[in-house]
Amino acid sequence: MLARRSGYASTTCFLAFVSIIAVASLHSGENAHPETELKIKTLSPGRHDGPPGQSLIELIRRKDMSKLISEEMPGRWTLLGYNEQTKTYVLGGLFEIGAWLPVREIQYLAEAEKPKFRPAKINTEEDWYALGTRTSPDGRFVAFVGRDQKHQNMSLFLLDTTKDSHAYLGKPPHAAPQDPPDMSPGSEEQYWDWGGFCCDGHFVMDSRAVWFEGPDVLKVDYGFDPAKTAGAPQRKRIKTWKLPLGSQRRPS
Repeated sequence: MLARRSGYASTTCFLAFVSIIAVASLHSGENAHPETELKIKTLSPGRHDGPPGQSLIELIRRKDMSKLISEEMPGRWTLLGYNEQTKTYVLGGLFEIGAWLPVREIQYLAEAEKPKFRPAKINTEEDWYALGTRTSPDGRFVAFVGRDQKHQNMSLFLLDTTKDSHAYLGKPPHAAPQDPPDMSPGSEEQYWDWGGFCCDGHFVMDSRAVWFEGPDVLKVDYGFDPAKTAGAPQRKRIKTWKLPLGSQRRPS
């Protein structure tokens, strides 16, 4: 069993979660054809200010349906992507911060005869977390909004899962979940803030706000705002990054 590093919150905010099996068959890329299938099952729901719950992660070889790995892990886990280059699954562990449920741990699981979980380097940063994520088509890059040890304000980052490194990109776009709760545009603005009602746990960011053009271009529209009322003008303010980034140095 994998143990979470000290300093993590010891709880997760499962208020009404039921056992769910998440089967990763298509992964992050349309052309991905892995030889395995990843299954994530919630064994026990966590509760606010209580135990974080337990998940079962299984890696199954397609040709004979044998289990290459079957391991229970604390917390709730989700598949962030599948890196086609390294043939590696990228998993995110959700653990509670107050009433929030962000990604606070990342584990890599490579397709191999004897696969093993490998923690990402970012896990060593005591204060890091990710609320919104968006993964590139080939699964190499994960754009995320959250914070790290150096940047305590909500910021935009890029995780390179091939190099296992992350870089600070600047201020975040507006919080825009791909699948927001049943809440019409024009609702209370604070609901749409990072950490607000619709954005207080991990979610995939809306492709109108953050998206990849192929495997090597990241674009962010700082003008897109889901909190605006229907029909209100949305002025595009797009910023572009060519990937991989030329330098991992982060602006101060």
